[in-house]
Amino acid sequence: MKIYSTGRGTQNVARDTLKLVTVKCEHRSDLPGTLAGLHSRLDKAERLIVAAETLIERDAVDARIQELLSEADTEVDAVTVDAVGREFDDLMDDARDLDRSLDPDFASRDPGGVLVEAQSETRQAAQTLRTVPKTHEDRDQLEARLASLQARIAACRARLAS
Repeated sequence: MKIYSTGRGTQNVARDTLKLVTVKCEHRSDLPGTLAGLHSRLDKAERLIVAAETLIERDAVDARIQELLSEADTEVDAVTVDAVGREFDDLMDDARDLDRSLDPDFASRDPGGVLVEAQSETRQAAQTLRTVPKTHEDRDQLEARLASLQARIAACRARLAS
């Protein structure tokens, strides 16, 4: 840390110096635990995002199934009914596959609520990442993973809004 003059706010200077020396030191003893916690938060956020994406997709499939059921009630043409029946069967298969791939902990949850939890995890991960020294070998990878998860959350929110 370079010091060119005495700071005006001695408390701020002391706090900033302590932060540089203890929190951002790449040799500090708690860094492995901090990194493990950061990886854990990112893993949890990713699980939540995957669940939200699956729930959103399942809701879209369910909506299309309901549309097909409505169409089947009004259709009288045998060819059209057969095409609707095939699409319905395909959608039911998709719905079963989505339900099988969905983590049971999230099966009955609202995708919006799952996204809120994922966003909270990414926010806390971002705060933890600020304490990792900029020179640490994993920092770039962690920043990229965090940015990717945040982008997926934004994409899910956009899908829910539409």
